[in-house]
Amino acid sequence: MSLYTLYLDDSKWGGNPNEPKYMVWGGLIIEESAEDTLIEELFKLKKNFKLNPFDPIKFNPGNNKRYIPQKNIRDQNEFRKKVVSLISSSEVTLISAYYDGTKNLSFTKMASQLINDLSVRFEFFMSERQSSNKHRGSMILAYPGKEEAFPFSETYYNIRKETATLHSKSWSSPSKRPIVLSLLEPSIYFSFESHNPLIQIADYVAGSVASAVKGKNDIYFSMLKPRFRNIRGNIKGIGLISYPHYTTEIDRLCKR
Repeated sequence: MSLYTLYLDDSKWGGNPNEPKYMVWGGLIIEESAEDTLIEELFKLKKNFKLNPFDPIKFNPGNNKRYIPQKNIRDQNEFRKKVVSLISSSEVTLISAYYDGTKNLSFTKMASQLINDLSVRFEFFMSERQSSNKHRGSMILAYPGKEEAFPFSETYYNIRKETATLHSKSWSSPSKRPIVLSLLEPSIYFSFESHNPLIQIADYVAGSVASAVKGKNDIYFSMLKPRFRNIRGNIKGIGLISYPHYTTEIDRLCKR
C-alpha cells in the first residue's frame, strides 16, 4: 500500500487596510517514498545559503525571531526562487485554494471551507491513482494554534463522516453530488512549521499563490504552475480553487 500525504499551510490577510482580505491554503501532495529525497535536497539548499538544515524558513519570514538566520541572507529573492525552483523540479503535485475575504466570514469559517475543498481534490487525486495497488492519503496541516486546531479537526471529521457535500449553507461551493472521502485517513494531523521541512515547503506554495493573487509578484506562481494538479492542462477548480467561483484573480492566474 502506498501512502500519499498532503502537507498544507496558509497565507492570510495581515490586517493592512490597503489590502483586500483574503486567505490562501496551499501545499504539496507527495508519496512517502519521495519525502526523504525532497527533504535532503532542501537541507542542501539551506547549507548553500549558510543555514543550518534545521533552521526554519518561510516565504515571508516577517519579524519572528525564529527566522533570523533566513533574514540574514543577503539576497532574499534569490533564496526564495531557489526554494520555489526546488519544488517545481520535485516529484510533487500541488493544490491550493483561495478565499475572497470580502465575504466577511471569520478566518475559521474561511479555513474550514478551504479544508473542505482541498479534501475533495485530494480524494480525486487519490482516486485517479487507484489500481490493484491500494493507496491511502493523509493530511498534515501547519499547527494553527490551540483555538483554531479543534474547529479544523471537527470540520474535517464531519466532512469525512458525513461526506463532503460542498453545498452546505450559504458559504459553501456548489456541487451536484456528495463526495465520499473513502481513500483519506479519518483524521487530519497537525505539525509545527518550524519542525517540519515539508510544511515549510507548503508555506512557499501558499505564499506564491498569495503573492500572485495580491498582484505583488507572479514569478513564483509561474514557476510552480506546471506542478499543479490539472486535467488536460486546466488547473482552475482542479488544482487551483477559488471561492466564490466568480473571483477574477484566479482566472487571471490560470490564463497566464
